[in-house]
Amino acid sequence: MDTPTGAPTESPASVTRLVARTMWWNHCVLVVLLVGFVLFRGISPTPDADIGRGLGLMSLEILGMPWTSSSMARFADQLPGLDDRAWVAASSGGAVLNVVLHAALLTVWDRCRGRKPTS
Repeated sequence: MDTPTGAPTESPASVTRLVARTMWWNHCVLVVLLVGFVLFRGISPTPDADIGRGLGLMSLEILGMPWTSSSMARFADQLPGLDDRAWVAASSGGAVLNVVLHAALLTVWDRCRGRKPTS
């Protein structure tokens, strides 16, 4: 179907698919950047509180909801000897899991609609 100007229009389903794919890519890039930032800030620890790294960890926990659900606040006092890399893995695990689940949901959605999954 064409518009009055002669330009072809896209169906609502293809627009929805494009928006979903764009959101997935944005989600993926944001998680990768935050994990990289938190790991980079951990290379040279500061003698006092590292506020930037803490904000990065909190952002990863928010992107990892509901899987993280404030895991750092809940278990911080119970595991005082936990390695720094383990804290990063624990806080970023939920965010990475959400990216993987988001990709799986998009693939299932494409297959249910009879389309070949694309990246």
